[in-house]
Amino acid sequence: MINEVIKSVKSSLYERVSSPLFGAFLISWIAWNYKFVVILFSKMTAHEKFDYIETFIYCGPVATITQGFLFPFITAVVFILVYPYPSRWLYGYWNNQQKILKEIKQKIEDETPLTIEESRTIRREMLQLESVFDNEIRRKDSELEKLKTENQYLNNELEDQRRKKHYLSRTRQKNSKSTDDVSYKEPTISNEKLLIIEIVANADDLSTKQSIIRDAKINKLKAEVLLGELENENYIDVTKNSLDDDTYTLTLKGKREYVNQIERKKL
Repeated sequence: MINEVIKSVKSSLYERVSSPLFGAFLISWIAWNYKFVVILFSKMTAHEKFDYIETFIYCGPVATITQGFLFPFITAVVFILVYPYPSRWLYGYWNNQQKILKEIKQKIEDETPLTIEESRTIRREMLQLESVFDNEIRRKDSELEKLKTENQYLNNELEDQRRKKHYLSRTRQKNSKSTDDVSYKEPTISNEKLLIIEIVANADDLSTKQSIIRDAKINKLKAEVLLGELENENYIDVTKNSLDDDTYTLTLKGKREYVNQIERKKL
């Protein structure tokens, strides 16, 4: 309870002290009563101070009211009402002069020719920016071309799947006894090669020769033969590594064969 009262008093005092009227009145009062302030902080005794103040400063009730409150209050009010006008004019004048100075400085800088070193520096920066811009454009074009290729591939795959589904549906209607007679394109490569294609397609990261040998459970020599044939048949791409641990990725043809393999498993 006491803390709340103290906080309330502090808040009230802060509002009054921060008021422009209070500050103006305080300055005005000190100006009107400077003698009182000087006597108050002098080395005179307290009795001498009181006698001097009552005799020479506040010699009567009228002087006490006028000089102690009325005149400082009127001066503070006049100051608050009048001060903003010259202050606003001076502020505008000052900012206009600063604006003129900036314009003059900018004009001088614009008319001052660059030094040879500054010109070379600007030219180097421009060349660097052009190089960065060109590289970014080439990268974006490459990504766009890649996306177009993948989109075309997906569209072709979708169209192939639609045709296959339509063909299989018609074939099943003609021969409902068995689905063994349904004619579709059989895989043109061996099961071992299909297994390697599946391993490369399902790898979380780039497939290496060692990981393919491990997952396919075949010896190194046979794996090298199968990988070489798949590369020659354009099913996979190989990135040579100086540590004899080449990495493999599927080509567009390999991806198509993998998708066809998935569809054949569904049938």
